[in-house]
Amino acid sequence: MKRTITLLTALALVFVGACQRLEETSVQNEPFAEKEGVELSVNATSGDALETKTALQSDGAIWWSPGDAINLFFGDANAGKFTTTITEPSPSAVFNGTISVATGFSEGGLATNTFWAVYPYNEDNTCDGKGVTLTIPDMQKGVPGSFANNLNPSVANAQGLDLAFYNVGSWFIFTVSQEGITSLTFRGNNDEDIAGKVYVTMDSNKKPVAEVLDGYKSITITPKEGSSFIVGKEYRIVLLPKTFSAGFTVTLTKGGKSASFGLAGPIEFERSYSKRKKNADANLTWQDDYVEMAAGFKWAKMNIGATAPEGYGDYFAWGENSPRNSYTSGNYDYLIPFSDAAAANWGDDWRTPTGAEWEALLDENNYTWEWTTENGMNGYRVTSKVAGYAGNSIFLPTTGYSNNGNVWNAGTSGYYWS
Repeated sequence: MKRTITLLTALALVFVGACQRLEETSVQNEPFAEKEGVELSVNATSGDALETKTALQSDGAIWWSPGDAINLFFGDANAGKFTTTITEPSPSAVFNGTISVATGFSEGGLATNTFWAVYPYNEDNTCDGKGVTLTIPDMQKGVPGSFANNLNPSVANAQGLDLAFYNVGSWFIFTVSQEGITSLTFRGNNDEDIAGKVYVTMDSNKKPVAEVLDGYKSITITPKEGSSFIVGKEYRIVLLPKTFSAGFTVTLTKGGKSASFGLAGPIEFERSYSKRKKNADANLTWQDDYVEMAAGFKWAKMNIGATAPEGYGDYFAWGENSPRNSYTSGNYDYLIPFSDAAAANWGDDWRTPTGAEWEALLDENNYTWEWTTENGMNGYRVTSKVAGYAGNSIFLPTTGYSNNGNVWNAGTSGYYWS
């Protein structure tokens, strides 16, 4: 098996990062209604492949939308795509599609045959007959007042085709009070896995339980339409049910600045429940997240995923924009053409430095590199000698590299992408 060495992404150029300030605030807990049962027709023609979403109702119920599609599984080897024929949002729906079934299956035997189903449909969703594997993304799009297309996962398991779908995740709901906020990032203070590939089974009450197979530590949401969130509108992050023993931190970005607030734990996000924060941007201190080392030559103050300049931050494989616990030939996506981890995590105002820009930073006529230790972390303090910017500096910690889930050479060597 090919081993993929995963290295820390380079410091991003131009704007945004994470503020250190935490603010105590409160959240409101509220339940969400599950989807009601659906009836499916087997051996029918597959529907069109539409990009769809489920519709959130004013009472919290989540209804089916026209064009919604699901995976239907029979056992561990037979699967099909089923699409609804409804023409407007509805609490129940008929889904049509085609599926191969095991030998001995008959119409009269529906009540004794076990089916699994997953919303939203994804060709990468799988089933082993005992549970299903699906993914909650760490890069999410926000739609005001509802869920983005194909975002909020739900699962059904039953003998026969009368299926009741149950939400897999929890939700963090927020509004903003000022124009121009371009992203929000949610992260547990103990670096808990809150998204990623999960294996979902049903507990004794026939409700979903998710086991993390390949997790992500943070979730970033950006508007699906427009460059910034709409003031006063609710946006939703979907995350794994979790108890944050040390609380969590939320970071917002706006025009090259960032601000953060934190909540102390323990805070429990239950399955199919939400936590709401109104005006998440209120009463925060906004800070520049870059240092200008020369005219227009702006470098981030810290690495992606770090909370301080000396922090190592997240480790990324080449061409990927999300950190993972480990990388294998099976989960290494090598995203093309959009493979800039800086832009993906911090917004379009950021990018990974080019090779030429790293070479410019190494020019001893314009910059000094001093080996030093800051807050117990080894690294280089890079200081500008350029007229008008002399004394401006950044710290590059010696991050080491990640391989097979282990970090090597941390504190002695630094590896950065270009």
